Amino acid sequence: MAEAARPPEVLADGYKMQGVFRFVLALMVLWSHSTLVFIPELSGWLPQLQLGNVAVSVFFVLSGYLMAEAVANWYSLRSFSFIINRYLRIGPPLLVAAVVSIVVHFAILHIGTAGVRLESIPEGAISYENAVLSLLAPLFPLDSRIAKLFGITPEPYYQFVRYSWAIFTEMIFYWALFLHSLCARFVGTRSAGTVFLLAAFGMFAVGTLNYGGFLRGSQWGDLAARIPLVFHMQWAPHFLLGVMISYYGCEGSRRPLLLAILFAAGAMACVQLGVYAGPNMSGASLVVGLYVLTLLAGFLVILGGRQEYSVGRFRLTRRHDRTVGNLSYPIYINHYALALAIINAIYIAGLDIPNLSWMVRSVAFILFNVIIIVCAAFLIRLTDALTDGLRDHFRGVAL
Repeated sequence: MAEAARPPEVLADGYKMQGVFRFVLALMVLWSHSTLVFIPELSGWLPQLQLGNVAVSVFFVLSGYLMAEAVANWYSLRSFSFIINRYLRIGPPLLVAAVVSIVVHFAILHIGTAGVRLESIPEGAISYENAVLSLLAPLFPLDSRIAKLFGITPEPYYQFVRYSWAIFTEMIFYWALFLHSLCARFVGTRSAGTVFLLAAFGMFAVGTLNYGGFLRGSQWGDLAARIPLVFHMQWAPHFLLGVMISYYGCEGSRRPLLLAILFAAGAMACVQLGVYAGPNMSGASLVVGLYVLTLLAGFLVILGGRQEYSVGRFRLTRRHDRTVGNLSYPIYINHYALALAIINAIYIAGLDIPNLSWMVRSVAFILFNVIIIVCAAFLIRLTDALTDGLRDHFRGVAL
């Protein structure tokens, strides 16, 4: 018989202050893709920080931590409730983001301002075939297979929801937790955990060796390149690091073996990010250093256990923290399309951003951020109004 979720009163003091942290990470992704449009004077050093890559990598660690906590608190022996709830959280907002992005892309294509964009878009990529694939994306990993049934294999491929690869990487982790939970029922937690660890180590090795080109030109390289979802595998250590932080933080679980695994996961995560950051050793070291500092800053707050922060008259309660944190996902999946729409609107209005004064561009950049945050908040409300009740049902607790 499945174990019931813990009642709300047991979890009353268990909230971790991580919402502002998630919000800042989402802003880092936004800034990495749009700051230079408004403030090109920063082009000499800002790209070297790779804020987007650092933020996404830290997001993966945080996801591993939060999902391990969620499974322990609410989904013990309720594997299907866990995966259904994850799809309810990820899927509807991703579908809305796809619709918004498709409309924006086709609009700028027909208005004639498609040349004003944040990154290069392959010629012919703004197509109906890619639009259909983007609308099917919430069904991952079945989306591409369903598309093939209808003969949709577009070339060149283009994700209308830019940088959504990270969402699919998250979904692979959710499925891994789901399978781990199922295996634990039949072979025990220890054996299932061993399989989970070995799988994480193997995925890291194959994914990193493949992405870094270490196997290029060899038989093993050709084999690795054909493995489904091999690109996503390299991020496994980041999720594992988050899971191990959660496990090691549990009272009575601070065993030397867990600590060794935690440090091994952290080392692998740094190696992976260093390889992903590029061949320049000094540049990679800078990115990895920023990653470590960001992790330490965020988790010092999370593990501190405080439920409220005060600075003068300003008070940050966990209700505020949760509200701010809920904006991180819609900002991430909507920021590119919204930024594209805003920047094109500026040019249609006859304003040439690079020729404006530094002060005007700085103010415009601040307003740009505010507009994206407000729009993202509105879009997530559309889906949360429909899914919050269902998610509480499957979680077993109303948050």
